[in-house]
Amino acid sequence: MMIKRVSLVNRKAGMPAEEFQRYWLEVHAPLALKVPGLRHYIQSQTLLETYDSPEAPAYDGIVETWWDSVEASEQARKTPERALVDADQPNFIGASKGLIGIEVAFLHELPGAAERQRMLKSISVLYRREGVSVAAFQSHWRDKHGPAFAAPPLMSLRYVHRHPLPETYDGPNAPACDGLAISWHEESFDEYQNRPAHEGPPRDPLWTNYRIRVERILTREIVLL
Repeated sequence: MMIKRVSLVNRKAGMPAEEFQRYWLEVHAPLALKVPGLRHYIQSQTLLETYDSPEAPAYDGIVETWWDSVEASEQARKTPERALVDADQPNFIGASKGLIGIEVAFLHELPGAAERQRMLKSISVLYRREGVSVAAFQSHWRDKHGPAFAAPPLMSLRYVHRHPLPETYDGPNAPACDGLAISWHEESFDEYQNRPAHEGPPRDPLWTNYRIRVERILTREIVLL
């Protein structure tokens, strides 16, 4: 089973979002794609429409990379190709944080790359409550909360979690958050924003006992490898 590295990125101060996105795709991505051992590479860039919202997006996007193992990922970070990637990051990134984890999929309708790139990709960044263990958080999220939400009208195409590897919490690659919930939607931006609120009782009334905070961004996915 491959592992995923996810980085949540913010552009450097003073850089327009449009310029950030262009540089990330046209200049930085070709460098990243040359790193040995990289299996898949996806950018998800925050929708420009959301920058006009009353609340600014928490992140300017995320990048997801797939590797054969944690060891393969760490070896790649020691290569000259990776050194060029690191040297380029200050040219457009102001801050980034991430996690190493696995994917837990609940809905498996995954259209091809061309189709996904026209869809909305919703990303929720989750943080657990103080005193809740990693094991308890991941167990409830995976076994109770995920299945409860993996059904229409909330979800209809694809819905996945990115769970940090538990062993990374005590090491140099400690996750910056406790996971990501990601879903794909065919609606337009306006249709998604104007969705009616879900009626009826909460699908998972115990979830607030585990989760303390959520940061959300709406993006479009760019599959480069």
